[in-house]
Amino acid sequence: MTVESLKTRSDLTVYEFEQLMNMETDVKVYKKLNFLKLKAEGNSTKKAYKLANLKKSLAYRTLDQWNTGGYSALLRKS
Repeated sequence: MTVESLKTRSDLTVYEFEQLMNMETDVKVYKKLNFLKLKAEGNSTKKAYKLANLKKSLAYRTLDQWNTGGYSALLRKS
């Protein structure tokens, strides 16, 4: 599976999140992907945003963006 095809899916595995993170150059998007990876690992939302060093509001906005638009939605300024 190519990285481009991963960017169009919202049901990624931990490994697939890691692939996207390895290619990401934007620090803000990287942190959002890390938070989502931590969620995919089974962490609660609270634990994941604390481990990813994100504010609670940004974490919930990130979840909403991911669920509605996948990777491309994370690129929006927030």
